[in-house]
Amino acid sequence: GHDRTRAVLDGCAQRLRPVLMTALTTMFGLVPMALPEVFAASRNTGLNYQSLAVATLGGLIVSTALTLLVVPLFYTLFDDLGVLLGRVFRLGRRGARSTAAIGSPS
Repeated sequence: GHDRTRAVLDGCAQRLRPVLMTALTTMFGLVPMALPEVFAASRNTGLNYQSLAVATLGGLIVSTALTLLVVPLFYTLFDDLGVLLGRVFRLGRRGARSTAAIGSPS
């Protein structure tokens, strides 16, 4: 029931907490794997998962930023594109009707 800008801002505010909580809990869980020299318990396994943890952390950071920033941006851009195309097609239909009316015998 709100205008688009208000709806997007409200939606972003409502989504911020759950998205950040999910991403941050996973990121904090990966920290011991990403920094094995700091956490001695993860160093004793004999396996090196540091590169996997660092790549996953980077992916989570980028995907969280894209989710929170780029998705609302593209929503507004596609909405603007839909409005623009709707106007173009409505004008195109009006123009086709008016030229048909001019060319037809009365």
